[in-house]
Amino acid sequence: MASSKSSIATLFLAFNLLLFVSSPAAAVLDTCSYDVANLNVCVDLLNFLYVGVGTKPPTQPCCTVVCGVATDVEAAVCVCAALKAGVLGIYANLNLALELLLTQCGKHVPLGYVCA
Repeated sequence: MASSKSSIATLFLAFNLLLFVSSPAAAVLDTCSYDVANLNVCVDLLNFLYVGVGTKPPTQPCCTVVCGVATDVEAAVCVCAALKAGVLGIYANLNLALELLLTQCGKHVPLGYVCA
C-alpha cells in the first residue's frame, strides 16, 4: 500500500514537471526589437538561395546583421517580420525563405516556430 502511494506521488510530480516546464521557446517572443528595415541587406542572399545563380552565396553583410541578433528565436521573429513586411521581396513560402536564410547564416529556426 505504501509503495502504491509512493508510485502515485512520483507519477503526479513527474506529470507536473512535464506540464509546467515544457513550453515552446518560440511562444516567448512575438515581436522584433530590431529595425527590420535593416534586413534589406539580405535581399541578394535570399534571391541567390532561391534562384541559385552564381557560385558563392553573398552572405555579407546579411549574415553579419542576422548574427547580430542575440538568439535564434529573435532572429527568426525579426526575419519573419521582414519577410511579411516585404522588406526582403515577396515569397510565397515564408517558412522556406526563413529557413534558407537563417541556415545560411548559422542560425536555426526554433522547433515549432511558424512564420505566418
